[in-house]
Formats: sequence, structure tokens, C-alpha cells
Amino acid sequence: MTVDELEKKVRIEQRKKTKKQRKNRRLLWTFLGLLLLACGLAVALVKLAGEERGDRPEAQTFAPSSEPADGVNARIDVIDVGQGSAMLIVSGSEAMLVDGGGREHSSKTVAYLKARGVSRLKYIVATHYDADHLYGAVGALEAFPVEKVLVPDYETDTYVYQSFRNHLAGKNAEVIHPSPGDSYTLGTCRFTVLAPCGTAYEAENDYSLAFRLTDGEHSLLVTGDAELESETEMLANNRGDRRLKSDVYLVSHHGSASSSSAAFLAAVKPSFAVISCGAGNDYGHPKEAVLSRLKLLGTALYRTDKQGDIVFLFTEEGILWEQAPANDFTAG
Repeated sequence: MTVDELEKKVRIEQRKKTKKQRKNRRLLWTFLGLLLLACGLAVALVKLAGEERGDRPEAQTFAPSSEPADGVNARIDVIDVGQGSAMLIVSGSEAMLVDGGGREHSSKTVAYLKARGVSRLKYIVATHYDADHLYGAVGALEAFPVEKVLVPDYETDTYVYQSFRNHLAGKNAEVIHPSPGDSYTLGTCRFTVLAPCGTAYEAENDYSLAFRLTDGEHSLLVTGDAELESETEMLANNRGDRRLKSDVYLVSHHGSASSSSAAFLAAVKPSFAVISCGAGNDYGHPKEAVLSRLKLLGTALYRTDKQGDIVFLFTEEGILWEQAPANDFTAG
């Protein structure tokens, strides 16, 4: 072997050695980066766990016998309709019914409104056409004069939907298919529609009409049974009047695992959450995944399956609740 050939071989071996050293360094830095990322996630989880243990908001309560008469901007009643959803919102002299529960609770919803002194409704909002939301809205159409009915723009072939359409045809109520960004007044409050944003969903639940109601200081988010696709669209519009951050969140789809994604809850950041579901329901609502997310956020939790009707007030002094939160994070 000549001297030139020997030097060439040495250079080749050195290049191989240098290349191997660089590869090993890259692997080392990649490993260290992943280790730091894992440590960061662990620290974040520990922090969240600490917040969950000690920073859950304390609910200010009022006794039903001493409900404040002055300084109340809105009263919100989440009516216990078992495995379903129904909500009455009253601000000043104006009232709105959001859904109404299923067939077996339709009469309760109507009786509840009458007991609360409701004689007419400015709005009925049917978030979507599932039976466990819609039957009570049909009952309310029979029982009360209604000014406006807000509904999503899709159709279905169920009996309750056809009954709903027939009752609408016999009323003088204005039927509205609102678009995201549309805003309406209720007494001293205002609510803005956030969804549905699209017109062709695979899951009918994603047609759910979602809105955010505020008295200027406090806010409530309602999303019907909206699932991941609709939540993703609302996240894309999360700005200005369509922002999601809210003090109180009526948990979507009764606490189903197909809703209330981690990203969505991180944007809403609710201090309080209310789950409307039936005790021992066949769906296992609310699901452990959703409850875990709410727990880690430090959200105070109310549940109709554990506490019955849930009542709270938007007042000049803050949000007042008729009872303390259940904070029961066990799955249904």
C-alpha cells in the first residue's frame, strides 16, 4: 500500500468516526429533549393536581326562602328532567326555555314554568331534535304564547320532530334559523349564537345550536349535544363576541365522552359546570374522561342526577347558587 493510499484510508476512517460521533450526539440531544418534555408534562400534571385539590371555586349560596329581590340580572334553572335537558332563563320580565326534556318529563317542565310564574315565553331554543330535549319544548308550545323559536336548520324523520313542526305551524311564533354571531336580548342579558357553523355533519348532534349568554359580568355557555367537530369549529371562531370563556358551562351531551374535549374545556375555562343527566342512566353519563378533565381544571361541579334542580343567579354581587356543588366526579 502506498503512502497516498494509506492517507486516503485514514481520512475515510476519520470521516466515518466523525459521522458516527455526530449521530450519537444527535441521539443524545433528542433523548435529553424528550426527557425534559416528559419532566415538563409531569410538573404540569402535578401543578394541575395541586390546583384541583386546593383551588376549586367556592360557590356563594342563597336560601330559597331568601332569594334576593334586587340586583338580580338573571335567574337560571336547570330543571331535573332525568336523562335529558331543560333550562329556564328569566331576566327582568322576559323568559326563555332552552330544550324541555323527554316525553316522561314534558309535563314537569310545563308545570315548573307555571310554578315559576311564567305566562309567556320570549324564546324557545331547541338546541337540536333529540327526543330527550324536544318533547318538553312541544309541551311548552302548547301551554304558552311564544314570540320566537330558535332552531338549527336540519330535518329528521322522528315522531317528536314532526309533532314539533306541527305545533309550530299552529303558532304565531317567528321561527329563526340563527347563524353564528347572531345576537339576541333577554331582559338585561344578551346571548350570542356560536354554532352550528356548518351544514353537512355526519353526526346530527353537531347541528346543535350553541350560545353564550351574559349579563355583562357573568356568562353561561350552552352547547346542546355538540360533539368534537362542532367544538373544533367553535374553537376556530374563539374570539370577540364568539369567545368561549364562560363562568358556567352546561356540559355538552350530558357528559358524553364524545364532547367536552380537553382543548374545548381549556378555552371555556369554566369555574362552574352543570351536568344534566339521569340517575343510573343506560348510557353511563357522565363519562370518566369528561369528569377527569373538569376535575383537573378545578371546576366546581353540579349534577342533576345527584342534586335535582339546579338554580343559580347572575347578580350585581356575583353568581349565587341555591345549593353547594356536589363535586362528585364519579362516572355515571
